[in-house]
Parts: sequence; structure tokens; C-alpha cells
Amino acid sequence: MRHRRLTIWTTAHFAVDFGCFLVLFGSLKPVYAGTGTAGLQTVTLGFLFYNIVAFGLQAAIGQLCDENLKWRRWAGRGGILLVAAAMIFAMAASGLGTVWMAWMAVVLAALGNAAFHVGAGRDVLVHSEGRMTDNGIFVSSGALGVGLGTMMGATGSLWVMFAEACFLCCLSIGCGKHMTAERLQGSHSDGCPRFHIVKERSFLTAVVLLFLIIVLRAFAGANIPLAWERAGLLVLLPSAASCLGKAAGGIAGDRFGAGRTGVMSLLLSLPLILFAAANPALSLMGILLFNMTMPVTLCALADLMPKNPGFAFGLTTLALLLGTAVTFFWAVPAHLAKPLLTAMILLSAVCIWLTVWDQVKDKV
Repeated sequence: MRHRRLTIWTTAHFAVDFGCFLVLFGSLKPVYAGTGTAGLQTVTLGFLFYNIVAFGLQAAIGQLCDENLKWRRWAGRGGILLVAAAMIFAMAASGLGTVWMAWMAVVLAALGNAAFHVGAGRDVLVHSEGRMTDNGIFVSSGALGVGLGTMMGATGSLWVMFAEACFLCCLSIGCGKHMTAERLQGSHSDGCPRFHIVKERSFLTAVVLLFLIIVLRAFAGANIPLAWERAGLLVLLPSAASCLGKAAGGIAGDRFGAGRTGVMSLLLSLPLILFAAANPALSLMGILLFNMTMPVTLCALADLMPKNPGFAFGLTTLALLLGTAVTFFWAVPAHLAKPLLTAMILLSAVCIWLTVWDQVKDKV
């Protein structure tokens, strides 16, 4: 049952993020094409609006899932259906060039993204039996969905959107069968198993440090330099490296310890990110290592809030929002990029060392 759940939610995570970025790049951006600077600014605001809704609402929805069984049962599947509905509006907007339909698609995609992520993410946390591996695998597929959705959305293909809508509907049916089996077995849990990876700190101190790590990682990740040309399928390579890094972080955390994995992956990523931007293989390895901390921070926050895993999951996305929102308003000057990245990655490593320790579970 655990592996089936993880497979369903991981596949759905890819499909939901793929669909959301099909909406952004396949409907919203095209309707403003050729409208000049004002149109570009409007698209940028649309992307910012999407991020605020998709990532900013998850803590609130997570708390509702923690408190209410119906929200727990339907948040994940409901999110999938909302993104499927967004695809219908995206197809109409792409075909007709209608602005209001494009915006409706963005609103539905953002709401669906928020509901799905926290609903599915909470479910994986609750049933992971204290394994970071499961959570690393679940969060990993979204990065690949974002990359592929960005690339395919730029083609504006109605057939791609139609196929995605059909796939999302099929996934919602699969999730419905999964939830029916859950109800029959009475296996909807209220709380999260302990990962036992957080050092003895005050609750507030640990939460603030973990939140800060995620904010720094989001901002630094948005400013990682890549000097090599990305064309065609090569544009997917950073997304693939991020995907593999998140999955590897969960596996390594269980095998070698969460603290050791978090600190070493950041320190090893630093020289690759700073000095190998022109080398595709080395820069991609840097991205992979940099993203290995994601399941560590997620599971550490859930460890601090075992009765509120949905809220804990939502806190991570709120931190991601704060870290990425800065990039909409401020571009890092070229002469500050390397010193700033260095400071952020080293500070993140120190925060992990202060917060997370190395109990090895070997439960992979």
C-alpha cells in the first residue's frame, strides 16, 4: 500500500506541475505576445500571482487537512481536478487568444497546485514510516514537471494540453480508487511518524533555522549561474538534476544521516556552482548536490510538528515563496553573485548543522 500510494502521488506531482507550467507558458504568455513592455510586465505579474497563490496558501490548506478528515481525503484529488479544469481554459485561451480565459486558467492552476501539493505531500509524510526516502522521491518529480511544462508550453500545442487534461482525469480516478481503499481500511492517520532527526533546540529556534534554510535555498537556487548553452532538450537538464538531487537527498539521509547529508551536499555543491558554470556536467552535479537538502528540511519540520504535518509541509512552500519572490523585484548584480551565493550556501550549511543530526535509519 505504501509503495502504491507513493507511485500515485509522485506521478501526480509531475503531472500537476507539468500542467501548471503548460498554463503559464502555453496560455498566459502567448495572449500577451507582441504587446511590448506592458505585456511583459503583465505576464510577470501573472507569474508572481501564480506563485503567491500556489505556494502561499499551502500552510492554511495544510492546517485544514490536519484538522479535518474530509480535507485530508480530498485535497490531493481535488487539486488534480482543478488543474485539469485549468487545462480546459488554457486550451480555449490558446486557441482563441482570450485574455480572461488565460487568467481563469492561471487561477485554477494555482489553486489546484496549492491543494494538491499539501494534500498529497501530507499523505506521503504520514505514511512514510519515518523514511526521508519517500518524501524525497515525492518532491523530486515536480522539478521535472516544471522543466518539461516550460518547454512544451512554449510550443502552444493544443494536443499537448488535451493529452495532459486527459491524463490528469485518469490520475484523479486512480486517486479516487486509492482513497476508497483507504476508507475501507480506516487508514487515514491524524499524525506523522517521527523521523528523529532534529537536535534538542527550542521549538521556535529550530523552526526559524529550518525556515531560513529553505528561504536561502530558494533564493540561491534561482540565481545559480549556468553559462553553457541550453537549447532543445538540454533545457531539461537542470530540472532533471534538481529532480535527482531531491530523490538522492532522501535516500542519502536515511543511509548516511540527515545532518551529514545536508551539510556535505551543500559544501560539495559550492565550488561546482561557483566555478563550473561553463561545464555542463560539473554544473549539473552542483545543482544535484544543492537540491539534496530539500527532503532533509521538509522531514525536519514535520518532525517538529508531528500532529500538524500538513501545516509543516505548507511552511516549506511559504519559505520557497519568500525566497523566490525577491527575484521578481531585484536582480543580483553580477559582481555580487558569487559572494552572495557563497554566503547563502555556507549559512545554510551552518543552520543545518545547528538543527539536524545524524541518526541513520537504514530503512530504504
